[in-house]
Amino acid sequence: MATLEATDAYPLRKVNVEDAITDLQLMNIAQQIGPESWRIVGLELGLREPELAHLERDHRSNIAEGTYQMLIKWRRDQMNADAAFCSLQNALINAKLGAVARQLTRGSVYGIDCMDGGGILNTSGLKEDNFDTRQLRRELEMKYHSHLCTMRLLPWDARSRVAVDRYFTDIGISLEDTSVRQHTKISLEHHRHDIFTISAAKNLPTNRILLQGNSGSGKSTVVAKLALDWITRHPKSLLKDLPLLFVLPLHKLNETSNFGEAVREHLLPEDTTFTAEAIEAYVKANPRESLLVLDGHDGMMKSKAKGDKVGNLVKIIENKRLTECKVLVTSKYWSVAQMKESVIREYTLLEMEGFKVEDTFSYIISYFEDDEKMAQGLIRHIEACPDLMESLCPCPLFCSILCHLWEEDLSKGGGIVWEPAAR
Repeated sequence: MATLEATDAYPLRKVNVEDAITDLQLMNIAQQIGPESWRIVGLELGLREPELAHLERDHRSNIAEGTYQMLIKWRRDQMNADAAFCSLQNALINAKLGAVARQLTRGSVYGIDCMDGGGILNTSGLKEDNFDTRQLRRELEMKYHSHLCTMRLLPWDARSRVAVDRYFTDIGISLEDTSVRQHTKISLEHHRHDIFTISAAKNLPTNRILLQGNSGSGKSTVVAKLALDWITRHPKSLLKDLPLLFVLPLHKLNETSNFGEAVREHLLPEDTTFTAEAIEAYVKANPRESLLVLDGHDGMMKSKAKGDKVGNLVKIIENKRLTECKVLVTSKYWSVAQMKESVIREYTLLEMEGFKVEDTFSYIISYFEDDEKMAQGLIRHIEACPDLMESLCPCPLFCSILCHLWEEDLSKGGGIVWEPAAR
């Protein structure tokens, strides 16, 4: 079985981000970005609008210097050189600065090239026969870096999109233990890292896992973090040595969709050499080398015409296809309630618990990372309002909106006052 591991011929190299992306490179990039594009690059890199406004005020007379300081600030927060390099390259490409991105590749002493599939971590051992899993992994990583490993702090504001690891706080997840007569709920001690191990420990289905929760409970954010764990080979993640991870957004698919075609259309570039048939054949022949994450079962569209043939993606969800491959499905409660009982029995059931008190406070501190006074002010208000903590703060989305309202009100010179409810 193919795995990611260091060998004598291909040792894993630990490279500092500052060595992989030098000050000189960032200065050269800053001088080429220009006043019309620097803000777009900043947003693509996950910086928040208040941070960009602050940089603009401080360097109004020298945009190139402001852009350079923005890139330095971004690099300071990066932990993984390979991931950081790809993130910067993707940001430049998305800002329509492909020529600058290509210069960055040529200027790198490490030869990292996300566009052409390079990387610090050598994965030569993944290639089997004529199916190049190494290349497929690269193409998947590129897609996840640019489209998946980010989250919107505010669902209505596209400019609030940030890198998922910047504000991510572990969200509570529990297991519905159906192995006993009276079903009980057990909190996962290590949160997302236990998703793929808890079922075996409880003698529950191991190849089909269903993660359910309300809107805004953090299901898709957990999926994004799992993808980032896979890309960066997070040391605590069971996915770190997994050759292939397929994360499909079900809201873009319908009941006639087929797995291989969906991967090719939604996860790979237009000029990919991988065919839908080859992808399906490889996963079927090597089920333990792939994980399928099907995000948003509630958003999967019905077939457009009566009598349309059901695609194999539905059969995968029903555990009638790729039965030996691990599949994680996320869904809202109402959609789970509409599933057939025979399908539900095939799954280990997990549930989003939301933030605990300490998680809420950790998120608030991360949100106001540059203003501890503002963070502590909101925390004190929440502590004085138990109803607020019980009703809003456990939901990551509501917690994010609460931070936004607090920030907006204080920035306008106001002062939100919440009176504790009478009991």
